[in-house]
Amino acid sequence: MDNIQLYIDSGNVLRLQFHDAVHPELVPIKADHWNAIYKIYHHQTLFDHGLFSNNYFICKQRKLLIIEEYNRTILDKDSIKTDDDVIKNLRLFDFKSNKTCRFSKLTGGSFLLQKFVDNNFIFSKQYSGKISEFEIDITSTILVDFGKL
Repeated sequence: MDNIQLYIDSGNVLRLQFHDAVHPELVPIKADHWNAIYKIYHHQTLFDHGLFSNNYFICKQRKLLIIEEYNRTILDKDSIKTDDDVIKNLRLFDFKSNKTCRFSKLTGGSFLLQKFVDNNFIFSKQYSGKISEFEIDITSTILVDFGKL
C-alpha cells in the first residue's frame, strides 16, 4: 500500500503511512473487504496514536481534516470474523485551534464523507445496503487539544 499525502495547508502536510491490513476471517477473500490501516505522521513524527482508513475529507478553508478512524480492536485480527466486527468512528482535526474530537460510531459498514454547508458537516453511513444521511454542527462538538484524546 502506498502512503498518502494530506495537504491541509502550506504549514500542515500530513502523511497517512500504511501500517497493516485486516480481512475478516469468515468472509471469502475479496478486495473490498480488506481494511487498510494507516497511521498519521507529520514529517517523521507520529502525529496521533489513532488507527485510520484512507477515507477522509479535507476542508482547506476551515483547515479541517475529517477521517475514518478504526477502534483499536482492529489490531486483534483473531476477533475480526465478519465485517460487523470492524468498529469505526469519525475523527475531526481542527488545525486552526489545534483540537480534535471523535463522533459518529459505526459497527460494520462504511462512511461516505460528503460536504460542509455552513457549520454543518454532511455525511452518510452505509450498512447492509442501506444509506442514512447525517449532519453534525461542528461548532457543537467538544474538542480537546491534539494529543489528549
